[in-house]
Amino acid sequence: MKPWQMRALVFALAVLISSPLFAAIDGTIINGTSGQPQPNALVSLMQPGKGGMQVLGTTKSDAQGRFHFDQETQGPRILQVIYSGVTYNQVAPPGMPAAGLTVNVYEPTRNPGTAQLAQHLVLLQPGETELNVSENFIYQNASKLSFHDPLNGSAQVFVPEAGRRNVKVAITAPGGMPISREVGPTRTAGVFKIDYPLKPGETRFEV
Repeated sequence: MKPWQMRALVFALAVLISSPLFAAIDGTIINGTSGQPQPNALVSLMQPGKGGMQVLGTTKSDAQGRFHFDQETQGPRILQVIYSGVTYNQVAPPGMPAAGLTVNVYEPTRNPGTAQLAQHLVLLQPGETELNVSENFIYQNASKLSFHDPLNGSAQVFVPEAGRRNVKVAITAPGGMPISREVGPTRTAGVFKIDYPLKPGETRFEV
């Protein structure tokens, strides 16, 4: 490495080391159903770590839908907004502007016609001693509402008794990363529900 390249590298490392932690993060909660700022939404600033998600701070949006956090952090941060029982997440990646962010929330509905089942796929994978079954649901929500039915869930699946101890659900929400959820019981034996809201856009369930 040439001397001038070494000096440039040392300078870059010095700037990186001396750079301040990511400071304030602020923005506005917008009700995507009405198009207006949403007051009184619960907003949490979170950060993933070795022990799971760490809550760095919690606040509520003001009358103009605005929120603000002063916590100094490093690494990726996640804004989690809870509105009318539905959780909305938005990632604030490192190095990206953290001021003037916008997070959309939507009014909830229990109308099952809000989201349409676009695809339903069943994949069978035979093994030496067992049969692995994967069931995939892809929902499209073209409305400006979030379908949320905690009693019946967004989707239901029948699971034979032999497989009920090993039911796993991976959910990919619109613009989000896959997350894991548990299935819940219903009043019908062997039928389980997936209690996860269907927000505007495409949501995928893999059971």
